[in-house]
Amino acid sequence: VLTQPNAYKQSLLPTSVCGKDNINTLLKWMAVGIDGFMRETYEGSNGLRWIEKTPDLKQIRMFPLIKRIFPRSQVIFITRHPRDQVYSQIKKHNPQRSHQDLLNHWVKIHREFRENVRPQIDPKSLLEIKQEELVANPEVVSQQLGDFLGLNSSESVMISSFLKKNKINRSEAKVEDSFDYANEVGNDFLQSMNAICANEMHHWNYDLVSIQN
Repeated sequence: VLTQPNAYKQSLLPTSVCGKDNINTLLKWMAVGIDGFMRETYEGSNGLRWIEKTPDLKQIRMFPLIKRIFPRSQVIFITRHPRDQVYSQIKKHNPQRSHQDLLNHWVKIHREFRENVRPQIDPKSLLEIKQEELVANPEVVSQQLGDFLGLNSSESVMISSFLKKNKINRSEAKVEDSFDYANEVGNDFLQSMNAICANEMHHWNYDLVSIQN
């Protein structure tokens, strides 16, 4: 109804449901229903915000619709070097999935957000963060988050403390954790990453990886 009202108007629903005013009313009722469900499910208090993590391609495509339902909602998009992201996926979730599939998935998510989702979101309600910066400079990133979300200083400090204690990252940003990617995942993986992800990495200011013979 929300994405293709004319199609529904002609086939499945009465014309009155798809009128502009009724669509806006439907959006308001959806906001009430979803908000009530989230607060009851997660035992939130009135006046406090809740967070929904939407990490995959299908959910990312829903950002513009979420913004229609919740006009005041804010979007935080955190990206990560494909070398680290795919390695993490292999270790934690998808040991059987091919490197090529995971690398192509990284490209699809970032391209979809960059080309189709980002242009539909007001820049004032969008914050983009690199995980490498989050790991290397948790105080700075926490302050950015605090400013973006309108938090007070103690809340920003609490976020910074959490990030320091709980987040690890195998990237060049954390120099003390020298990590041999070529030995762990192999040069074939690194070569595939450079070949598959090069163009999209360029858009996100990520460097290609030097291959050691």
